[in-house]
Amino acid sequence: SDLTASNYTGTLLWSNGATTSSIHVTNAATYTVTQTVDGCISLPGSGTSAPRTTPGAPTVGVVNNCDGSSDLTATNYTGTLLWSNGATTESIHVTNAATYTVTQTVNDCTSLPGSGTSAPRTTPAAPSVTYNAPACDQNTFSVTVSSVLSGATYTIFDKNGNSIGGVSPGSPYVTPNGNNFAFSNIASGSGYIVTVTSNGCVSNNNSCGVVSLVSKPAAKTQQATSNILSDSKTRVLAAPNPFNDRVRFSLESSVSGQGSLELYNLMGQKVKILFQGYVEKGKSRTIEYSVPASQRGAMVYVFRVGDQRTTGKVIGLK
Repeated sequence: SDLTASNYTGTLLWSNGATTSSIHVTNAATYTVTQTVDGCISLPGSGTSAPRTTPGAPTVGVVNNCDGSSDLTATNYTGTLLWSNGATTESIHVTNAATYTVTQTVNDCTSLPGSGTSAPRTTPAAPSVTYNAPACDQNTFSVTVSSVLSGATYTIFDKNGNSIGGVSPGSPYVTPNGNNFAFSNIASGSGYIVTVTSNGCVSNNNSCGVVSLVSKPAAKTQQATSNILSDSKTRVLAAPNPFNDRVRFSLESSVSGQGSLELYNLMGQKVKILFQGYVEKGKSRTIEYSVPASQRGAMVYVFRVGDQRTTGKVIGLK
């Protein structure tokens, strides 16, 4: 703290022995000062020091979404925030790749800036897939993938979301370049589901065949089947898939409203309600599920927001 005497004409004497007009101190205390004029000493004036400290820089966390946006969030702060784009909120939502800084102010003292760099991601388009029918004396078929993204990961399952044994090249397949390629040695009647993952973002699928799940029977003598359909307006990224003992679901919706994420087994029976609550448009939500050993097979997830719905399958590595 700096204490400065004013309204004086004589010589000064501070309680710490200083005779200057100002003193610089580092502790919290009350200091007094007198002036002497013609040998006469005044009553003391006083001032109390209360040194302040500069707060630490906030920490910035970055989540790069697959919808072309990023969310940057400040943590480890106690004061008021100011981002380099003028925002004063805890989080900012941006759509460009840039470095953003944020400071905090506590007791009129402003910290050094913390920073984070946004790198928005985009979801790739569904793969372009051509079905190559088997000849009359063949019991396998192939599919040709075109408009290939170099360095992306292509995955193929059968129409029920199961791994295809003996498929060539093995799935998942990381493309070395942008050349077309074919998944071959697929058993006739299997159908297929092909997706592409680029920069951690998973596309909608290109599929042949519809997944039919057997619902819980209403009577012992009858079972009903229902098709679970996919709505491209909502997105779910399940990773890792196949999974070992846990799987992380990243949810995104283009509308706001009450939503849910549910898991079903292949008999159509509900296994678990992973989430129920309000979903905000454009905001990513992550749900992590530790899968019990008894459930580590194939399961279908259903994500609903209002009248929108999207589904997919996760495969357990037993």
